[in-house]
Amino acid sequence: MSKEKVICSVCGSKNRFPKLMECEESDALYPGFCPDPEQLEELEINGILQQCEECGYTFPRIDEHTRIERKFVDRKAYRHPFGEAYTGPESAVKCFRTALVYNNVCSEKFAAQWYLYAGLLAGEPYQKRCFKRTLRLLKWKMEQNQRMRRKPDVEMMLAYLNVMRLLGMFRCVKEIGCQMQSQFTGVDRQLLEAIMALAEKGDSSYRLYFDMLTEV
Repeated sequence: MSKEKVICSVCGSKNRFPKLMECEESDALYPGFCPDPEQLEELEINGILQQCEECGYTFPRIDEHTRIERKFVDRKAYRHPFGEAYTGPESAVKCFRTALVYNNVCSEKFAAQWYLYAGLLAGEPYQKRCFKRTLRLLKWKMEQNQRMRRKPDVEMMLAYLNVMRLLGMFRCVKEIGCQMQSQFTGVDRQLLEAIMALAEKGDSSYRLYFDMLTEV
């Protein structure tokens, strides 16, 4: 596999990475916020993210100028987001670091996605912490869209309800889902009802959207 030279925008060191692969588009429903964890891990291994060998800066492309400085990546919260005793998948750490960067550059939707990915890959007991961050950012982004009179983002609205369900906030899922119903049609409406039905059962297990539609 051919490699390319990439200069880290944080520390200026030279890295060589395999050229990023163009992955086939997922046929899942809204995979950005409801990915297949096994596929997510495979994509991570195939090099979706780059990590600087010198400073540890992690992002889809570390040569992109995000205005992240060395003091940011040297923080303990960045280097060891799950604590120094963490022994889980390194891919989860990479996802969390990527979320921190997106959050710092005010790209809240992407930050929410990568916090979700970190939680899915890290598993318990770290999952809840990651999902809470996802939920907080989704709520903030949706409120911002509403203030600016933007068209509702159905993907984010479904993710908001589903992450609440993953966190066991079943009553909130049912109440807020009922308020949102008029904004959904077709398959999106079916997904909304499936998420609410799982909440009604007290089911907080992770499921793909397709599975929800066929199992509930």
